[in-house]
Amino acid sequence: MNLNRTQLAIFSGYGQIASAIGASLLMVPLALRHLNEAEFGLWVVIGQSLGFLLLLDFGLGNSAGRILAEPIHQNDTNELVSWWTVLVGALASQGVIILLIGYLLTDLILGFLEIPESLLNDARFLWMGMVTFNAIARPLNALNGIYYVQNRIYIVNIASMAMSWASMALFWLFLSLGFRTSAYMYATIAAWTIQASILLFGLTIRKQLPAFRFKSFDWSKLKALYSYSFWTFLMAISIQAILMSQSLIISKVLGITAVAAFSVSVRASNMLSQVLWRTFDAFSPVWLKAHLKGELENFHRGWESGLVWSISSAMILTAGFLATNRVFVSIYAREDLWAGRTLDIALAAWVILHSFIHAASLPFLITRNVRPLSLVSLAETPISLLSGMLFCYYFGLPGLYLGAIISSVFFTAGYLWRRTPTEAAMQYGLSRVLNDSRVWKSAVVFASSLASLHFLRDSFWFGIRVGEWIAMLITFIAILWMIHSLLSLRKKNHRFGPQF
Repeated sequence: MNLNRTQLAIFSGYGQIASAIGASLLMVPLALRHLNEAEFGLWVVIGQSLGFLLLLDFGLGNSAGRILAEPIHQNDTNELVSWWTVLVGALASQGVIILLIGYLLTDLILGFLEIPESLLNDARFLWMGMVTFNAIARPLNALNGIYYVQNRIYIVNIASMAMSWASMALFWLFLSLGFRTSAYMYATIAAWTIQASILLFGLTIRKQLPAFRFKSFDWSKLKALYSYSFWTFLMAISIQAILMSQSLIISKVLGITAVAAFSVSVRASNMLSQVLWRTFDAFSPVWLKAHLKGELENFHRGWESGLVWSISSAMILTAGFLATNRVFVSIYAREDLWAGRTLDIALAAWVILHSFIHAASLPFLITRNVRPLSLVSLAETPISLLSGMLFCYYFGLPGLYLGAIISSVFFTAGYLWRRTPTEAAMQYGLSRVLNDSRVWKSAVVFASSLASLHFLRDSFWFGIRVGEWIAMLITFIAILWMIHSLLSLRKKNHRFGPQF
């Protein structure tokens, strides 16, 4: 049962990523067809500005699953109702705060954005409407946590897919009906209603939606909730601060023209990271349940296998990224915007390193001891930004990632290498876990692909170089080996399966 649900989570997660990307790509030409440039710009900047306001979540939505895990797995109805009341109450209060701040800052935000006088009324209506909608919708973010604990995250992914495509279709409909700048708002509200209805129906039909009781509100639980969510929020913000600053650093150091080559050259690696992380996360509800039930042997076996496969898969898939990114950029944009093989190698190293960081962080999230890891991540952020700027100045675009990698090795990755075994209650270090034949074989695949790309640069079929063809063949064979290994592990251990 768990394995089937996990497989559904993996494939539905891929579908959710593809749907979000596909729908967003289609919405842009739709908007350009019906809106003038000023109206299109208004649509974009209002959405981006709203994103900063929504940071007031402080990580509560992402913390819901871990907070509800104990009472759900222990079948403690009273504790579940109490935690649910605290969680929903906290999210609702955040909605009120977002509503008040959003309304109070309306004129300041619109003035800062320098909205043309002709669009000022439209901008105010769009801003206030989206603020109101997000404030009202906030409490239902808690629903995701229940599905996560039940290892039914595939329901959330399916609902998100429905929202993505419904939003795109309704956006087209409202644009066709002449709603112009307000079309996105109406489409988003209608599509969110569809998503929320799916999530609510999935819980109510099975009578799994917890009751909300004011008398069950516990202030000590509210303090514990924010204590956990705040540190997870800071850890996520530290990562986002680095990623969001990259274009700014490049613009200041190398000039605005370098941003275009950077943005298209890194797009495939960013999507690859999301696929790797989403796959690993699909198994975390199973490992969380094992840890909460005291089944440490099962937890260790599952999570350690997931860690090994995360790094192994990252090396195999980044080998494919190295082989295809030049061609991808040529098709997606233009070949002259490809920033070069050195940047591709730096991106591959970054993806592999952060696959390790993502997997090795799980024990801290499971034990709810995220404060020390968050502090290390916060300490790394300014060092990573400064080193990225310095290395970018001397080594160009690859230097941006080189500085980030070196900083991470000394801070977050180094800390996880030392402290994760203790946090996971392991009797041995991570070097023993990663001294695995799967890791070494994947490293050989990566090195072989890199060597073929370096030494075989002559053009071959369809303008693709000999080395790229060979690297793609090596990657394809490695993927077949990986699938075969995962299927073999499933047969060997049906309960916890391949773990990746």
